[in-house]
Amino acid sequence: MSTTPLPPIAKPPAPNASLYDILNGPSMDPLKRVASFSDDEFEAFIEEWAYEYLQELSGKYIQVSRYGGAGDKGRDIVCYKSLNPVKCDVFQCKRYGDPLAPSDAWIELAKLCYNTHKKLIPLPAEYRFVAPHNVGPKLGSLLEDPIKLRSELITQWQNTTVKQPLCSQLISGQKIELKGSLLTYVQKFDFSIVQSKPMHEVVAEFRKTSRYAARFGGGLTKPFPPDKLPPSAPTADELVYVEALLDAYRDHLKLPTLDVSTLPTNLARHYERSRERFYCAETIREFAKDSLPQPFTYEDVTNSVYDAVVEIEQKPWPCGYTRVNEVITAAGLLTITNSPLSGFLKPKSYQGVCHQLANAKRLKWVH
Repeated sequence: MSTTPLPPIAKPPAPNASLYDILNGPSMDPLKRVASFSDDEFEAFIEEWAYEYLQELSGKYIQVSRYGGAGDKGRDIVCYKSLNPVKCDVFQCKRYGDPLAPSDAWIELAKLCYNTHKKLIPLPAEYRFVAPHNVGPKLGSLLEDPIKLRSELITQWQNTTVKQPLCSQLISGQKIELKGSLLTYVQKFDFSIVQSKPMHEVVAEFRKTSRYAARFGGGLTKPFPPDKLPPSAPTADELVYVEALLDAYRDHLKLPTLDVSTLPTNLARHYERSRERFYCAETIREFAKDSLPQPFTYEDVTNSVYDAVVEIEQKPWPCGYTRVNEVITAAGLLTITNSPLSGFLKPKSYQGVCHQLANAKRLKWVH
């Protein structure tokens, strides 16, 4: 028997986990999650992407409409560039377990040709297949060759020897043969408008919207900006809380009048720190506008801070300056955990919210 010692076993590398993963478990890869959607969930996701990214963020369209279902005339998601005259693009959803093959596309292309020929729908500038597993190599090659794509469609449409001929699938109970003016139309149809939209592009673009976290988890994905810095002089949006601070300083010094230019050194520094905190909170507020998924709002945070400090604000402090400091000190110790913004909030943020509340006249330093 050999007595050669076994080599030491290397320690397995630790998983690369974020704080969110540790607290909630690792999130599923978004492409795998998309593949798990039902037909209706998949169409709803593509509608969200089209509305949130293509319309709202990129401004490419002015309206997004979902027509998926019976009677959609081969259009699931229609994105309008203008309504009068109608100029639009179409995204056709195909949720299958495998990449799309040519056989998955013929009926949709036949509907596109038939319905635009009959002027039942407007001719889109772009017609794109969108599928969880994208298009397969055979369909991809056809999409790269519009002339061959047309030829193959005509062959499939005119083939009546198969069990379910294409001409019998367009309209239930009818046989739409490819001949006459319809054949002429298809022979002249510009099939270069037919393309595909890769799913990884859809997910990458959707990641830029406020709805990504609600769909796929992992926390807010939009990069958080550096804290805004206060301008040299208060803006019109600051006047209420700045005046409230001056009232607190007057109350502390027992002076009937006092302005920023005559503040003692310690109060001048307090004033500057207060403005920095206010703008720190303003950074969070503006970030939240474009980043928070429904139903969360920035007001959830401000209300939580208010509930935490209002009893302190209501106590009979000797002066307004003491009241400000007691409230600000308590706010700096807060930790709010019921908001997607939790990971971005810091002591200065909570303290700045107090000045926002004073700006909204919900907190008062001098009673």
